[in-house]
Amino acid sequence: MSEVNWRYLGEVGYEGDKVIITDSENFPKFFDPRSSLILLTEEDKKKTQKIREEKYPDLRNDNFKKLNTNIDYIDRYGTIDLDKHPTCVSIKNYSGYKIPWIYGAMGKCEAYGNFLSNKVIDIVVYNNRSNIDNNSEIKIRKVCSIEIYSGCIGIDEPMFMSDNELLESEFNIKCPQGNDHYDISQIEIVQGNEFQKEPFGTAVNLSGENSLSEERVQDLINFIKKRSESKII
Repeated sequence: MSEVNWRYLGEVGYEGDKVIITDSENFPKFFDPRSSLILLTEEDKKKTQKIREEKYPDLRNDNFKKLNTNIDYIDRYGTIDLDKHPTCVSIKNYSGYKIPWIYGAMGKCEAYGNFLSNKVIDIVVYNNRSNIDNNSEIKIRKVCSIEIYSGCIGIDEPMFMSDNELLESEFNIKCPQGNDHYDISQIEIVQGNEFQKEPFGTAVNLSGENSLSEERVQDLINFIKKRSESKII
């Protein structure tokens, strides 16, 4: 039987509460974080739209930007307003998930991978503020699915973007199953009863099967504790 194990993948940085999980190509296609930081002129937006359509010619005739007449988080250039991005979105050729438990000032989350035969089958973005003890009950709750069409998933808070450039996700993982729809779940820690629960993390299932069980999450908890102890030593 092939060995299943957890590995540390890296950090996901944030400065607010806008960490998005989506296809990595959606970051340059649909996001412009400057609008939430500075006042962009119409010329700025047109300039960025031109750069975007040169890289992605299919956007020139795309109807996504026309959705702004009915949807308040999409502007007439087809840019998604990060401040208004719903927790889960699936509309036309865009689908994405905003992690709901990230908030506050600048910080970093750790990302871990559940591996089988050297292929990542689950990604967990860990909430390092969660309190865990041996009496905790683990709950895994599916919340939505997102479509990956480039074969690569991006997890990041869209932040820095220069003039004459498009945004890129800093944390990217290639999906072993290629292009497909992938489930996203919330992992919760229950302390005593259902009213005493807190988010442990957000999971993305890349295998197409129910590979992430409560037992596997407990293995991850043990892995995180050992990794933390080794840092102290």
